[in-house]
Parts: sequence; structure tokens; C-alpha cells
Amino acid sequence: MPSDFYQPIIAATFGTVTHAIFPVAGQRDGNAEIVAASGMETLDIISRLQASDVDTATLDALRITTDRLCSEYPYLPSGQLAAEGRQWLKHVAGLQAQRLTLAQHREVLTLSGWLALLIGCVEYDMGDRAAAESTRRAALSLAQCREVTVRDPTSRCRC
Repeated sequence: MPSDFYQPIIAATFGTVTHAIFPVAGQRDGNAEIVAASGMETLDIISRLQASDVDTATLDALRITTDRLCSEYPYLPSGQLAAEGRQWLKHVAGLQAQRLTLAQHREVLTLSGWLALLIGCVEYDMGDRAAAESTRRAALSLAQCREVTVRDPTSRCRC
């Protein structure tokens, strides 16, 4: 890692800011952010996911979690991020089996797509090109399914 003196010079050479190339170690407290925004701990989110009641707070917490995972891409080790991403994707995908409003269904598809893209990027970074391509195609399928439900609200795409 170059010294603090050289980091801005290197970043300027590539036309970007220092922290884009040399990120500062994460000092975020993801659980505190989730609690502040939704009033729920991770365990509460999981228990709500397993219940049939999907409310706004649950979807808000999932949005925050998805955003947090995507934001931690430069900081977390690839293996850890892939495992967490897959775990959350599994939880979000499980929501599709529950009764959802049309807006909630679209949101679940959107969150699933973002998580799939994140996992695909991490798989690519880890050198698993075949898995990355499969995951990328799955994310594209989710996006297309979401668009079908936007154009035709009576359609229930099988994603």
C-alpha cells in the first residue's frame, strides 16, 4: 500500500479520488444502521422474513442490508461477501413464496437483482467466470421479470 503522500497522486493520475482506489477500512456499523432505519435487529428481520407478514419495515431493512452489502464490496473479503450475499439472497427470494402486494413483489425482484449482481461481481473477482456469467444471467432474468410486472400488473412472472 503506498504511503498517504503518494495515494492522492496515484488517484489523480487515474482521474479519480483517493478513496476510490485506496478505501478506508470500513467503520460502518451495519446493525446500528438497520436498527436506526427500521427499529429492528438482524434477528428481528430474519424472523419477519420467516413469518407471512411482510410489512414496510421489513422491506426497508432489506433495502438497507442490500445497500450495506453493495457498499462493503471494496472492504470485505470476497469469500465473506459472497457468503453473506448468498444468504441474504436466499432470504429475499423466500419472500416470493409469501403473499405480496404488486409493489412488494417488484421490490423483492429489485432487491434480488441487486444481490445477484453483487454476487456475480464477487464470483468474477474470485476467478469463477462460469458462475459469474450464470449469476449475471439470473440477475438479467429478474430485471426482465420485474419489467413484465410493471407493464402488465396482472402477470405473475415465474422468477
